Amino acid sequence: MIEEYRYITSCIDHALTVAGTDINGLFNRMYMVPDYMMDHSKDHLSQDMCFWKPERAAISAADFDKYEKLTGIALPETYIMFLSYKHFVDLFFAHEASFFKHTRSWIDDNMQRICNWGRDITLDKGLLPFADAYDGGMYCFDSNTIYPGNEYDIVYITAADSETPVPYAMGRFSFIQLIEEMDASLSNWYTEMTSAM
Repeated sequence: MIEEYRYITSCIDHALTVAGTDINGLFNRMYMVPDYMMDHSKDHLSQDMCFWKPERAAISAADFDKYEKLTGIALPETYIMFLSYKHFVDLFFAHEASFFKHTRSWIDDNMQRICNWGRDITLDKGLLPFADAYDGGMYCFDSNTIYPGNEYDIVYITAADSETPVPYAMGRFSFIQLIEEMDASLSNWYTEMTSAM
């Protein structure tokens, strides 16, 4: 598990470094950025866009228990590692999946996202959403099949057909595999971007 934690945290840092240093910086719409995460050392980009900075996450076991009770689904150990590391407004991985905003209010934010889609489409079917897709769909853990460490396959639901979750990949595909894929996507994107300069 220590190796997985190191890998997950290095991928998060990679995404934050590429966006924060090699692109234009970490920025988003002001209403998306909590005041405690605003980077006041930089001027706002516009009236409604500001820079933000990640912060160390301080999530207790009680917080994770609360979220699991609200959702009725035990969290994958690798996802707990992911959430435990840093708070962020967004993570750029040059991938079709975009993790939910992860700030101090992550439980309420995630529950709001789930309620927007509907418990009947997600939690009642054993699906725990954790990321948006660029085409309006959502990535979910499918808790109907449990692997060691509460790891689940990842499925995708679309706005057009939210009744039929689609496996993200053939065979077993876990959260750590998604992180690996996303980090590889970011590395490929970065290589292409820098070679074109």
